[in-house]
Amino acid sequence: MKEQRARGADHRRAALQKYASYVDAADDFPLSAFRGKHGEVSQAVGYNKALMFFHMLRQRLGDAAFLDGLRLFAARHWFQPAGYDDMRRAFEAASGLELAPEFDQWLERTGAPSLRLSNVKVEPEGERYRVSGVIAQQQPGAPYRLRVPLAVQLEGRANAAREVISIETKGEQFDLELPSRPLALHLDPEFDLFRRLAPGEAPASLGDLLGAKDAVFILPATEAAGARAAYESLARALGGNRTLNDTQRLPARKSLWLLGWDNAHRNILAAAVAANGVVFTAGGLRFGADSFERGAACVVIATRKVTDAGQNIGFIGCDNPRAIAGLARKVPHYGKYGFLAFTGDEPINARKDEWPVRNSPMGVVFDPQGAKFPPPLPPRRSVAATP
Repeated sequence: MKEQRARGADHRRAALQKYASYVDAADDFPLSAFRGKHGEVSQAVGYNKALMFFHMLRQRLGDAAFLDGLRLFAARHWFQPAGYDDMRRAFEAASGLELAPEFDQWLERTGAPSLRLSNVKVEPEGERYRVSGVIAQQQPGAPYRLRVPLAVQLEGRANAAREVISIETKGEQFDLELPSRPLALHLDPEFDLFRRLAPGEAPASLGDLLGAKDAVFILPATEAAGARAAYESLARALGGNRTLNDTQRLPARKSLWLLGWDNAHRNILAAAVAANGVVFTAGGLRFGADSFERGAACVVIATRKVTDAGQNIGFIGCDNPRAIAGLARKVPHYGKYGFLAFTGDEPINARKDEWPVRNSPMGVVFDPQGAKFPPPLPPRRSVAATP
């Protein structure tokens, strides 16, 4: 059950990360306008925002009413054209709730809420405790109507206590009375809300770089002519319309791709991935118990700059020009990963890893010794298990 719960949260986080990586204000469109996948932007809206919309609807209605609404919608419109208004009426009939405001804000509005915790404090009250603070909506435009999950880890409790706070303004006060000393507070720890992820809340991934419209590719000046030409071709295939030599100063606040094992700026990336157990060596790199020699393996890495969590940095090291051509085809299909290794001319994937998230900016830790991340939460039943 715990594994299933973790997988569900991971899938939702990946959906939010995909939206954040590929969709900006200029490209966004309402979910109601989705008609089919025509690239990464349409997929991020039509698939990932839709996934989150139905997940939030299930949380709002409860499993029984949610399934009844789906059954009623199917019964009313079997083999007939139907739209979101028909679906809304079916869910309203099943639940007894008026759902037009929620359908409108998620189907007709572009963008996503961006949340932040502030002014969080703990106060003892006799044998009990009180945690208070503010949930702020930071996105431009009007506030969303949200049901925000909060999880509070408590001393002496195996699982965190879960609360849901309804907010309708740009800054909403919350006040929780708790039976024992709080160790940490987490906002939306299982990614139940459609929202913009805060920097550092999700692991660095190749999707961050592949979706960046301002990415700059840094070419190795000392590379042999054949390998350099292969890297230039790879940069074009990955959408690079700006390249620099590694003898030049790196631009600030841009997503960067460092190409080549001998790239002069590789130490910036090496410092960022050292905490994950990746160590560059004279002949390649080590990752945990595995070694990848530069003559036998091609390595692709995505991370964030140590001194700027908002700046994405990618690295591709490959001494085989034939394999570099294959990477251009294959790397875009591994968007959720932070580390890839390939072997052979084809090339064939030999390892793929997602980076762990050790902390979250959406949490406040009161006791670093007792707090856990992610917070332990009670089991959540699969919708498929609902009678």
